[in-house]
Amino acid sequence: MPKPFNFLGQKLILSVCLLLICSSTVRSQASGCPGANANPKWKQCAAIYYSFSNITGAEKDQIVQALSNWTITNAGSSPLDTTTNDSHVRFVQGPVPPLADGIITFQNATLSGGAAAQTSWVSSTGGVAFNVTITFDPSLTFSDGSLFYDPNH
Repeated sequence: MPKPFNFLGQKLILSVCLLLICSSTVRSQASGCPGANANPKWKQCAAIYYSFSNITGAEKDQIVQALSNWTITNAGSSPLDTTTNDSHVRFVQGPVPPLADGIITFQNATLSGGAAAQTSWVSSTGGVAFNVTITFDPSLTFSDGSLFYDPNH
C-alpha cells in the first residue's frame, strides 16, 4: 500500500516545479542543441518575488527553504564550479516592486486529473517567464484514501 509523501516528497515536487521554471537560465548550451523544454524561463540575473495565496505553516516553511536553496544553487561563482548553475536568479519574499523581473504565487487548490502540483505561466514574453502560479493539491489521495501529502511532515 503506497504511503503519503513525507517532507522529502513535498520538497521533491516543489523542486521539480522550480526546475521547470529555472531550467534554461543555466550555462549556455552547445550550438544547435534545443533547450530542455519549451516552457518560459526566468531571465538570467533576475530577482523573482514570491508570495503565498493560501499556504501557511509547515508547507510555507518548506517552500521558503526550497527557494532559499535554489537561490544558493543559482549563485554561481566560476565556470569550474559544478555545485551551482550560474544563472544568478534570486528568489525574494516580499512586496513586488514596480519593475520586478518576475513573480511567483504559491497556492493550494483542487487540481484535475490526479495532478499533485501544476505550474501555470500567467504571462511570459519571448520565452521569458514573468508571472507564474504554482498550485499544490493538498486534498489529493491514493486509492486507499490516504493523503498524497502528509500534513504531519
